[in-house]
Amino acid sequence: KTYPLNQLQNIMHLWIRLQATNGGTSNTVGKLHQWISKIEVLDGSNVLESISGLELLAFNCFNNGFMPYQDLHGGISVVISEELCLCFGRFLGDKAYYLNPKLYTNPMLRISGAYTVSATAGIATGTGAISVLARTIEAGAPAYQGFIMRKEIASFTSAASGDQPTVLPVDYPYMG
Repeated sequence: KTYPLNQLQNIMHLWIRLQATNGGTSNTVGKLHQWISKIEVLDGSNVLESISGLELLAFNCFNNGFMPYQDLHGGISVVISEELCLCFGRFLGDKAYYLNPKLYTNPMLRISGAYTVSATAGIATGTGAISVLARTIEAGAPAYQGFIMRKEIASFTSAASGDQPTVLPVDYPYMG
């Protein structure tokens, strides 16, 4: 799913709601966030944010101090749902740091992933749904300072030596 962000201004955070219906006999794999491979905020080919559903859930728990809403059930043909919060500030309600889509040419939110479709171990065919709610600052926003970016800077597979020096870019502040 892709959502354009260019009509919005000063986005504090995006609430992402995932919903699906269990298969005809049950759902043994349970959680919806594990099937979201990437949640990205893009400006053309420029990646502003890139995080998986599992990483975002962990970030929500660590940074916000609570588990986002989850209504999970393993029962037959039950509608289950989960929410994730993509914060652009340091914490929920932070007005100092936010995403200003007007500074970009074609900002968009893209959510990628695939549910396990199965009558016995997953989700019923065609029942997955995603909705997004943006929390914005319409008036009285402080001077723009930027936003907190979450994306992988570098990755490597460790070998016997175990050392991999990485030079991190210093054009963005680091947090967490």
